[in-house]
Amino acid sequence: MAASGRMLESWKEIAEHCGRSVRTVQRWAQRGLPVYRDAGGTSDRVYAFAEEIDAWRLAQALQGTGNGHDEGDSPVAVDSDDPTFPIETADEDAGAVPSAESQPTEPAVPIDAAVPVAATTGRKHRTWLRAAGLLLAVLVVGAAALFFFRQTGGADTHRLARALAEGDTVIGYDTTGQRLWATRLPGSVMQETPEFLATNAGICGGRQFVLADLEGDGAPEVLANVHTSLTASDLYCLEADGRIRWRYRPGESLEFGGRPVSAEWFVRFFHVTDADGDGEKEIVLPAVHYQLFPAKMVVLGVDGAVRGQYLHTGHFLNLTLTDLNRDGRTEILTVGIDNAHRQGFLALLDPSDLAGISPPSGDAAYTCAGQPPGHELYYLLFPRDCINRATHEYGGLDGIVVEQEQVVVSTAWTIRPPEGVTVGSVLFYLDRWLALRWVDFDNGYSVLHAYLERIGHVDHPFSRDEINELDAIRYWNGDTFTSVPTPNRRGRWASRGID
Repeated sequence: MAASGRMLESWKEIAEHCGRSVRTVQRWAQRGLPVYRDAGGTSDRVYAFAEEIDAWRLAQALQGTGNGHDEGDSPVAVDSDDPTFPIETADEDAGAVPSAESQPTEPAVPIDAAVPVAATTGRKHRTWLRAAGLLLAVLVVGAAALFFFRQTGGADTHRLARALAEGDTVIGYDTTGQRLWATRLPGSVMQETPEFLATNAGICGGRQFVLADLEGDGAPEVLANVHTSLTASDLYCLEADGRIRWRYRPGESLEFGGRPVSAEWFVRFFHVTDADGDGEKEIVLPAVHYQLFPAKMVVLGVDGAVRGQYLHTGHFLNLTLTDLNRDGRTEILTVGIDNAHRQGFLALLDPSDLAGISPPSGDAAYTCAGQPPGHELYYLLFPRDCINRATHEYGGLDGIVVEQEQVVVSTAWTIRPPEGVTVGSVLFYLDRWLALRWVDFDNGYSVLHAYLERIGHVDHPFSRDEINELDAIRYWNGDTFTSVPTPNRRGRWASRGID
């Protein structure tokens, strides 16, 4: 019976692992089957470890109790005269621990005498049984040692190995599944739901709740994006013992065009990376105002201190971390909406040099007094296709794929069509220096275009010639926008060039 380090997290999983019914393994638990309850938790959750279950069943088999191999409600094909595998009696009370009277009382017949055989065959049979018994004994001793090691606090047994969020509470568990601590936070922890993980941000590695060793010292921390109100969230960092190490609150009051913007901001998601290669992690996160256009890209250190911040006149919808020019340094490649220019944007940012604000548009409503120009490595504005113009006030991008020799970005969906009509996007293919290679439509674009034409939102039939109108990407050179692929002269790549 092979041991496994897998955690079994319900009676059903324990029963399936043992090949028995739930009733039977619950009876076994009354006799000593190592099953744990989450004492102090909010539910009657039980869990067990597969290798401990296996060890216990082997031990019962060698001791001849039968608890690990038979059950009255699901008998197995075993000789009932074999003392190693006695059968549970059918009239045993399923809810009670069996007494001595409930076990078979007839003396067991020795295995060698169970069937008459030739003397030489009997010797071979006894030799095989001794070898099998020795092998079982070795397995039991090893598994029992592992079980004892877990229960007596062996090395690293009680270190934080897993964290779960239940509402506003984070719960830490050790390597055996034992609950170590529970820390209540001032709001619900944002969950990594299947819906979030299926978004472009989730696909690119964005997180809401994660266990991460920030300092590389073997003691992991917990990072949790916490809804502190209906209009704001904070990022919390918990120590391995559950204490709060720090909290980052993105909210700040700003003025754009003389109009105040409140301090109610969300952490949209976050990434954990060693951006500068010093062995300690940084946290990269986009934060956005809950209602208006301002946003910012922020880099935090392991102590929660802000290492850099870049303001933007429009929300970040996605980001990925990459080494685009292969110089050994990580860059932030991010896309979203530029409200000031009403277009989708792509920005390449240096995590070690986040500062300033996104390129100006000349519209005073998007001017933030006192903010210096940004230090983007690259900043691109993308043309708007006819579907976007017909369905939304602003252009936007939210898809990013970094391939071996190119970057593919795609337009954000600005309409949710009825069932049976697919969504559609424009795909921009760029080389690793962010020069446009070609433009294309995905498979759903023409279908969506036809639907919008049918309901009167688009005034012309679909034609692939529309691609010719979508190659007018503009690049910010630090002073103005140009059609020539150009880095920002204020960024690091302006002086170094691209390797």
